[in-house]
Amino acid sequence: MTDPTPRKGLLIIGPLPPPLHGKSAATQALASALSDSGLEVNYVDISEGTSPSRAARLARKVGANARSIGAALLGAGPVYVSANAGGGMWLSAVACAAARLRRRRLLIHHHSYDYVAGRKFRMAVLARMAGPQSTHLVLGASMASELALRTHEIRSTFVLNNAGLVDECLLQLPPRNDDAVVLGHLSNLTAQKGVAGVIDLATAALEHGLSPKLILAGPANDDVARHAIDRAAAMLGDKFEYRGPVYDDDKRRFFADISHFVFPTRYKNEASPLVLFEAMAAGVPCIATARGCIAEDLGSDGGIAIPEQDDFIVGALDYLVRSSEDYAASSHRARQRYLTLLAEHEKQIEELVSMLR
Repeated sequence: MTDPTPRKGLLIIGPLPPPLHGKSAATQALASALSDSGLEVNYVDISEGTSPSRAARLARKVGANARSIGAALLGAGPVYVSANAGGGMWLSAVACAAARLRRRRLLIHHHSYDYVAGRKFRMAVLARMAGPQSTHLVLGASMASELALRTHEIRSTFVLNNAGLVDECLLQLPPRNDDAVVLGHLSNLTAQKGVAGVIDLATAALEHGLSPKLILAGPANDDVARHAIDRAAAMLGDKFEYRGPVYDDDKRRFFADISHFVFPTRYKNEASPLVLFEAMAAGVPCIATARGCIAEDLGSDGGIAIPEQDDFIVGALDYLVRSSEDYAASSHRARQRYLTLLAEHEKQIEELVSMLR
C-alpha cells in the first residue's frame, strides 16, 4: 500500500503490517472493512517497519508521520488517525490539527489505556487540537466513559470493539473431549504481561490437586522471560511446554490444546487484548486481571476478570475449580460471549460506514 495522492476518500493514518501487532492488525482490518463497504480508502502507513536498526525504525516512523500531516492538509475527505500512545502522540496531534484546519471530518482511534486511566497533558493537547467536532473511537463503553471523564475536551466517542480482528477458523475448533486442566498463556513473554503470575498459578493449582499442564507461547526476548521459562520447567517438569512464537495453524493448535487462557497483565497500555477474543472464539474461558476493558470484554460468560487489587492466585484457583466442574458449559459460554461481541462489532462497523458517507 502506498501513500495517498490528494483525494476526497477516507484518509487512514495508522500503522499497517509489518510488523504485525494489535494496532497494525486493527488498522488493516478496519481499512478492509470500510473499503469492502464501498468507501474509497487511502493510506499513510506510519509503521516503523522491521529494520533491525532502531534508528532506522525511528526515522521511518517520524518520516511517515510527517507525510501524514501533509496528506491531511492536501485532501478533502474524512480522516482517520490511529493515535500514537507515547511521545508519538504529539505527531498525532499535529496530524489532527492539519485535518481540522482543512475542516475535514476527523476520527481518532485509541488503543492504549494509559492516557485513559489518568489524565495526560499530551492527550488533552491532542483533543484540543482535534477540536470538539472530532469523534474518538474507543474499544469499549468503559473506555468511552473514562476517557470523557478525564479528558473533558472530548465531546463525542464511538465504541468499536476488537471482535472483528479474530481468525474465524478459531470458531471451527471442536469442543475439548476431556476434563484435563491445561493452562495457556500467549503474549510477548514479559513481567508486565504477567508471565510470572501464570507460572505461580500453575504451581498453586498443582499443590491444590488439580494436576494442571502449562503451555507458554510467544517470544522470550529478555532475561526475565528466559528465567521464567527455566523456572516453569524446573517446577512443573513434564507438565510444562514452551512453544515459542506461534502463528496461523500453530496458534490454532495452541488454543485447541488448552482449557483455560491465563492473562494476569499489568501492562500500562493494556486496553482490550485481542488474544482474549481469540481464546473466547476458540471456546476457551479466560482468567485475567481487570485492566482496561478486560472486565467488559469477558462479561460474565467469557471467564473471570480479577480486580488488580485482589489476590490473583486465590481468585484464579476458585474460578478454575468452578469452571472445571462443568467445563463443556464454561467453554460454550465463552464462545457465545465472543459471538455476542462479534455481532456488536458488525453493527458498529455498519454505523461507522453510515457516519462516513
